[in-house]
Amino acid sequence: MPSSTDLDDSVLAAEVAGAKRLLRLLNPETTQVALIQFAGDILLGGHSNPATPDASLEQPLTHDYGRVREALDRVFARGSNGGTNVAAGVRAGIEELMGLNPQGGRPRPGSRRLILFLTDGAPSLPVGTVEDIDSEDKILAISAADIAREAGVGLTLYVIGSYALSSPATMKEMARITRGRYIPVSDPGQIVTVLGETKFLDLAALQVTNLSLDLPALQVLLTPEGYYVAEVAIRPGINRIRATVTAKEGPPVHASIVIHCLAEKGEKELSLNLSKDDFSTLKLTLDQERERLLKLAPLKGPVSPGEKEQLELELEVEPSPKKP
Repeated sequence: MPSSTDLDDSVLAAEVAGAKRLLRLLNPETTQVALIQFAGDILLGGHSNPATPDASLEQPLTHDYGRVREALDRVFARGSNGGTNVAAGVRAGIEELMGLNPQGGRPRPGSRRLILFLTDGAPSLPVGTVEDIDSEDKILAISAADIAREAGVGLTLYVIGSYALSSPATMKEMARITRGRYIPVSDPGQIVTVLGETKFLDLAALQVTNLSLDLPALQVLLTPEGYYVAEVAIRPGINRIRATVTAKEGPPVHASIVIHCLAEKGEKELSLNLSKDDFSTLKLTLDQERERLLKLAPLKGPVSPGEKEQLELELEVEPSPKKP
């Protein structure tokens, strides 16, 4: 497939933009991210260079998403070599998530382990070439998926563009083995939107409503991990806010909080942009507002632990994950 002469108009550019959009939605306090590339170094004739690994750890697991963005920029600046060693990419991801790479990060015990695998090509390395795909490369890729299943690593495969979609059987089998997902993306530019809609939980819908006003939320942001931020109109006095989560299987689950709104003259509205702000920025804004609200209603006289806990609950505006 002919390469684009404009690096900004390429599958790699779309993948990088999509990855950065996904980072905006993740919670760095709870979710570590690593970055691996698996294009390999291609010799004359389209073969893989045996002197260098086809997959490399560009950024070990980290809570610092700034480092991940810098790694994405480095990969983008280098450009794509055109190879696709699927097996090496999956194995490198397993090693990093299991803490088996001496130069890697430190995964937390008990955490959920996921690989989001982006490719615009069928398995072509290390046995075959960029132009001549060998069936053994497909077998190696499926074997790597079997190792992921044994290790408890989930696998979501984003297969991008017509070239990758012309031979989807291997990727579909990898998703089946790991009980993961196969997501075809025929238009490479759409990967930006598709990655931004990634969900790690099997949720069908989330609704947030002010029951006191019978009004739905003005904006709702649901993160891939299941955290959410909602902008809800409130009135002076008592407001009962309900969140309803619906899974693809099972009944809806409800959770409610009560907010006591203390009206003040000249009160400034919160400035939240759920379509552009990072989740961590939104959370910080809500944390600061929570502290301000608590200071507006100081408790007088001796306070029992139960009374303090009740006030904290009623003024809580920070989102929390709700599992169905």
